[in-house]
Amino acid sequence: MALHRVGRLPEAVQAYQTALRGAPDLHAASKYQGLALFQMGLREPGLAMMRRAAELLPDDPSAHFNLGQALCDIGRERDGYVALSHAATLEPENVDANRRAALLAERCGDRTSAITHWRAVVAAVPQSAEGWDELSRHYYFENRLEEAVDAHNRAIALAPSVLEQRRIGFADPDPACTPCVVPLPASAARHAGMQTREARDAFVAATGLTIIDDVLRHPLGYRVHALEQAFRPLAYAGQNFPGEQTRGNDPQEVMSVIASALGRRIKWISPDCGAYRLSYEGSTARTDIHVDNEDGENWDRFAAVLYLNPPGQEQGGTIFWRHRTTGWDRRMPDEAVRAAGFPSFKAFQERWLPNQTERAFNELAAAREDWEPTIELPMRNNRIVLYRGHFFHSLSNVFGTTPQDGRLVQLFFFELA
Repeated sequence: MALHRVGRLPEAVQAYQTALRGAPDLHAASKYQGLALFQMGLREPGLAMMRRAAELLPDDPSAHFNLGQALCDIGRERDGYVALSHAATLEPENVDANRRAALLAERCGDRTSAITHWRAVVAAVPQSAEGWDELSRHYYFENRLEEAVDAHNRAIALAPSVLEQRRIGFADPDPACTPCVVPLPASAARHAGMQTREARDAFVAATGLTIIDDVLRHPLGYRVHALEQAFRPLAYAGQNFPGEQTRGNDPQEVMSVIASALGRRIKWISPDCGAYRLSYEGSTARTDIHVDNEDGENWDRFAAVLYLNPPGQEQGGTIFWRHRTTGWDRRMPDEAVRAAGFPSFKAFQERWLPNQTERAFNELAAAREDWEPTIELPMRNNRIVLYRGHFFHSLSNVFGTTPQDGRLVQLFFFELA
């Protein structure tokens, strides 16, 4: 072992062979000889010896751990997961084995086992921010939301930077809350095809559109608080929006109103949930018309915009669009994208919604000739509009030159639980 630890692998192999000649049942020597051979690049004989050692030492966690790592190194992750999971079961306090098994379980699509292994990690190391963070994420996607929030709060207490990656929460309908839900007005139609009530009702059903007025009890004080936040001109590389934005903020108050309006539980995980955004007349951006949900995996992810400009400053709002050439009004399923001649949705975006160059937003807004507007939701102080994020949309326009008269909104992203 001493020779092995210092990297003198050929000599270590000779020492293991000598030990085995004297004691053929010394399976630990086989275990380490197999590992040394694998590390020397002799993968097949090394793997064969490690596999045999794991069979002969069924209760030796290191035999299964070494085999699992080796299998992963050659791309056999599912087999590696089985070995690492067994090692973790034999030695629950082994943080490395549980962590590796958890990551592999997720890649193999086994979220339940991933949770089991991350729970073992935090049981062994309660101060593991990574462990609590990963647990919160898995609980979230399993709709174990009370556990998700508890784990999320534990992770934040240990590492506040977790909030830069995700902000987890949920809201239930409040029986004492009676949101002021208003219908889509006929005046919102921006296309001949939206002039009939039936067409607008179909649009509302497809987009999941809900318009709620009088959301906040104290909208002017809320606006003052929003403007006191730290706005940054660039939140992350490649961002699309015009103007400045804060980090996410606790969205619970507004989300409770949304849940009450929808009559069902909602949940959120985006780090940008609750962020405030200021856009000015001269703001630049990379793109204009866009979708918030690009991956095509979940059509019940919603975006919501709370308008915070005071009465007298309301301009434009949120516009929904249809692509003239394809007729698409939303991010289509991958098979439809490919059938239209695009290898991916990203390829469609690169062709019709390029975002490689930063330009004045008003320039981008003036170049919408490939798109036709269908509906424009008018801005109104203390109004929130929510819709499925995979529909093509944009803000109507930017205005103002200071925080006091610029376009101020708060953004929310959530899904149905």
